[in-house]
Amino acid sequence: MRASGLLLVAIPLVLLVMLTMQGRRRGRELRAAQSQVRPGAVVMTGAGMFGTVVAVENDQVTLETAPGQTSQWLRQAIVKVITPAPRDTSADGSGLAGDGAGPADRPTDVADRPYPTDVVDRVDSPREEEPPARD
Repeated sequence: MRASGLLLVAIPLVLLVMLTMQGRRRGRELRAAQSQVRPGAVVMTGAGMFGTVVAVENDQVTLETAPGQTSQWLRQAIVKVITPAPRDTSADGSGLAGDGAGPADRPTDVADRPYPTDVVDRVDSPREEEPPARD
C-alpha cells in the first residue's frame, strides 16, 4: 500500500518537472528569435503575419508587409525569424552593405522576397473546386 502512495505523489511531480523544463526551453527559443530581430530580417508574428523588419526602436518593430506598406508591432509579437538579417559588413556599423545598399535596393516585388514557398503557394494557388451554387 505504501508503494502505491509514493507512486501517486511521484507521477504528478515528474509531470510538473517535465512541463517546467519545456516552458523554459520554449522561453529560451523565443528570446533567441527575438534577439535576431534586426532590419532586413524576415519574421513571422504570433498572428501569422509575415514581414521584413524595417526598423527596431526599443520594444517597437516596424514591419514591411508589402512594398511601401508598414505596420508597427511589439517585439514580443515576433515569434519566429524566417530569414535572419544580412551580416553587418559595413565599416561604420550602419548595417548597410559596403556599396551603400539601402531600402531602395531591396526587392520591391513580393515574389522576390524570401518568404517560405509553402505560404506563397497557399496564397497564390486557386481553389481546386468551387462550392456548389445554392438555389
